[in-house]
Amino acid sequence: MTTEHPDHTQQQRRRQQYGQLVKLTHDPAATPGSRLQRALDALAYFTTEYALPWLRRRGRDIEDALLGGWDATAAWLRAAAYFTALALAFGAVGSVTPLAVGFWNHTMIGAHHDGVLATITRPVHDYLTAHTASLPADTATVWALWQIAGPALLIGAAVGFTSLRVLWVGYGGASAAMVWAATPDTGRPVATALAVACWLLLSTLALHGLRLRPTLSVPVRVRVKPEITVNTGAARPEPADDDPYGDDER
Repeated sequence: MTTEHPDHTQQQRRRQQYGQLVKLTHDPAATPGSRLQRALDALAYFTTEYALPWLRRRGRDIEDALLGGWDATAAWLRAAAYFTALALAFGAVGSVTPLAVGFWNHTMIGAHHDGVLATITRPVHDYLTAHTASLPADTATVWALWQIAGPALLIGAAVGFTSLRVLWVGYGGASAAMVWAATPDTGRPVATALAVACWLLLSTLALHGLRLRPTLSVPVRVRVKPEITVNTGAARPEPADDDPYGDDER
């Protein structure tokens, strides 16, 4: 003796009813008005019995992904996340490549550097040119790395990475030293002062929230012992005495 599952039987009954509605809709003997009504009934039946339950299941998949984490995420959501991340990665590469090429061209000393910026960057470039002649890396590469390291360390230090903040301090000191060494004697103090002032101005953002005093944290363990007190008999309150002076003064 075999017993069919109730859900399976109900699903078969729904499919039969939906098939009958479709046949009645395409019945050539039916009038146009009745055909339209039956088509609307079939659409309403399909929406109620198939479309809405499917949407509810997809909504539960999204809810499980938000509450249960990546392990509870449905396969279709994982595939959508992977394809979205891949599309964003390709879009980022396509957008960053022209910017990187333009930045590399900008790193060459020329009309891009003038004014206060040239007062700092030209001595650094001259210092690197004079001291990288015997290195395997050419001057253009070292010069580009120096310019890239500045914004990267600034952003990392502003986020709060301690190691990047230390490197930012070293970057500023090395830049000021190169400006001092490569600037002519007549303008050396002014150029170095401008380099230090610009570095201090940017350090207000990079070193924001820095605390020089160490924070001491002492772990404290607290043990809680729950105690349950059961009072089996409640004390009866004594009746209030209407006469506060007693029976002797009546």
